[in-house]
Amino acid sequence: MRKTAKTIILFTMIFVVVICVGMMATACEIGDDVKPSDEETYYTVLFDSFGGTEVSAISIGDNQMLTPPIPPTKQGYFFVGWYVDTDFSRAWNFAEDKVTANMTLYAKWDCYTITTNANMSNAGTYTIKNQERVIVGESVTITATTNLGYTWVGWFDGETKLTDELSYAFNMPAENKTYTAKWQINEEMSNFNFSSTPNTCTIKGVKDKTIVQAIIPKYVTKISFSAFYGCSSLESMVIPFVGATKDENSETYLGHIFGAIGYTFNSSYVPTSLKTVTITGGTSIGMGAFYNCRSLTNITLSDSVTSIGEEAFKGCSSLTSITIPNSVTSIGSSAFYNCHSLTSITISESVTIIEDFAFYGCSSLTSINISNGVTSIGNGAFDACSSLESMTIPDGVTSIGKWAFKGCSNLTSITIPNSVTSIGNETFSGCSSLTSITIPDNVTSIGNDTFYGCSSLTSITISNSVMTIGDEAFYGCSSLTSINFRGAKAQWNAISKVTGWNYATGSYIIYCTDGNISK
Repeated sequence: MRKTAKTIILFTMIFVVVICVGMMATACEIGDDVKPSDEETYYTVLFDSFGGTEVSAISIGDNQMLTPPIPPTKQGYFFVGWYVDTDFSRAWNFAEDKVTANMTLYAKWDCYTITTNANMSNAGTYTIKNQERVIVGESVTITATTNLGYTWVGWFDGETKLTDELSYAFNMPAENKTYTAKWQINEEMSNFNFSSTPNTCTIKGVKDKTIVQAIIPKYVTKISFSAFYGCSSLESMVIPFVGATKDENSETYLGHIFGAIGYTFNSSYVPTSLKTVTITGGTSIGMGAFYNCRSLTNITLSDSVTSIGEEAFKGCSSLTSITIPNSVTSIGSSAFYNCHSLTSITISESVTIIEDFAFYGCSSLTSINISNGVTSIGNGAFDACSSLESMTIPDGVTSIGKWAFKGCSNLTSITIPNSVTSIGNETFSGCSSLTSITIPDNVTSIGNDTFYGCSSLTSITISNSVMTIGDEAFYGCSSLTSINFRGAKAQWNAISKVTGWNYATGSYIIYCTDGNISK
């Protein structure tokens, strides 16, 4: 049996060898007449993930479409797609594009974005600390500012308030976010058309012109020309300054905001219904500020006001009272000219000069308190104050101007301190109720018409320092009975007297230290 098996195996091996030799011979014969088919072309596609997780290269046959690889990941970014160049000018389209050469595809990454908006325009500004595209997890702060006239409400994500603060800090989430800055208009500005920044606020107009009261906040820095035009029912105003802007040198008159092109037109534009004005700020009341505002009855000045300009209240014929704050250091000429209804006034201690005609024609003024700080009373300062009954000029005043008390027909007494060195012409002319007066020791001359028409003057005391008496100085002093001269008769006779100095006077006696002289 064993021999038989070996024989079978041997014959089988011989058979296989014969078959193989035959096949090789056949192949050689065929090779002489037929070529074999070409091998298929393959290309390599590389993937550059630009810092993302690695993506393996792919080998693919010519003109074949790629199967998209698993997208890479990159901390803080999201994957946009594969592009054919580093400029990311064209994305690879896996559904259409075919590989025709070795190539590299490049991963494009992007960040999630932050968008900010506001619930109203012009209420403020809002900024982002970084660019709008932000890496996930990065710290971000969004910040807002609030313009004058508005109140900050907060930062919102949809309807959810994130913070009441102007700044909101957070870490960037893995999604696009939109945050809204919200403000609301202050109630006191709701009736005004206005524009503002964090430091300026301009009122441009009034929405409801039928208002009877207007309260303008102190933070307003400008009021446009004619902003209150047509507010014909307005009865009272609270304003931070008079005119267009605070403490400027032009357009400082009330009529500017009603449409007047100059202060002399105040009366044509300021509504006659306006009775009361309160000024809450500023350092000055400018030239002609309330000129000819004839219907105003009450004006209140801010404690910050330091100066009252020329003709500031001239022609305010209905003005009954005004308090000049202690902050005021100067009152301009004709400031209260012809304020016929003004009954009393107090001049602050900071005022040093009462300028020319400051209170001219204040015919209802019965009393006035002049502070000790005043050193000079200007020409015509109280001229035609026909109701003024008494006056005490404080120590420190050195000069009294011409016409200072002219026409004060009810003035019965006046006290002049020894600090006065000069009295101008016609100073007491027309003071028909004045009964007696003493000329201070330092006065050297009595000017022309000084006591002209003082028909009730019965006595006068004159110091021996007087060297001259002007023309018609005592003209019409028909009640004059005595002149008390503080010097000898020779000194009296030495005084230079202009002819007519005592024209139309009474039969007076001059009482000298060494005897008397009759008229």
